[in-house]
Amino acid sequence: MGANGTQRDENQVAVEPRAADAGRSGEPARRYADADNKRSIFTPIFLILLVISLMGNVSLFAKYLQNGADRQADAGRGIIETGTFLRNDLADIRSELDRLARDLSLEDRMLTKQNLARLTMNAAERMTGLLSAADGQNGREPLGDRLDKAAAFMNGASEALIGIGNHSEPFTAEEQAYIAMLRQSFKTLNETAAPLVFKSDSGSNEARQVAAGGDWVDVAYGLADAISANALPPYQAAE
Repeated sequence: MGANGTQRDENQVAVEPRAADAGRSGEPARRYADADNKRSIFTPIFLILLVISLMGNVSLFAKYLQNGADRQADAGRGIIETGTFLRNDLADIRSELDRLARDLSLEDRMLTKQNLARLTMNAAERMTGLLSAADGQNGREPLGDRLDKAAAFMNGASEALIGIGNHSEPFTAEEQAYIAMLRQSFKTLNETAAPLVFKSDSGSNEARQVAAGGDWVDVAYGLADAISANALPPYQAAE
């Protein structure tokens, strides 16, 4: 028994290390299996989150583009409204100046001056708005000081019309000369602004096209050039 017992003990001792080695070699395999399982779960979750994120970005970008298009359409509608009203104002100013020159009566003179005060104030604001919108459009050079000259012209005309004829006597020779100069200036502006005609039913697409430029820009530059060429001297009321 001694020899056989000794041999069995040795065999048992030899087997035990192999069993221990098998246990240790299984631990990395389980770790790899666990990692694979985690990756298999994480991958679809990551893809879902990525898709959601991309959809959100696309939605935000589309909204940004739509907001930009809406702002451009609003700008175009503003230009259409300003240009249309300015054209009408200049035509009305020309007509009222012709009426003022006839000097039919004191009552008629005062009524005409009130109308001209309102019209020139509106036209001054709209002229500034249209020229500012046109500034640099269609690849044109900036208006520069022509913007200031346009504002000074409209304000000067308004101030002159306030001071002219504030008496019960017929217009003086100086007043008649200044009215004649105003009539000629606004005749030129009225004729220059005549092409400011837009579609009455302009939709969003047409409004965006207007905002991007067009013939109205050339008309606005023509108005600025006409004003620069017809600067008004300050009106000095007779003492």
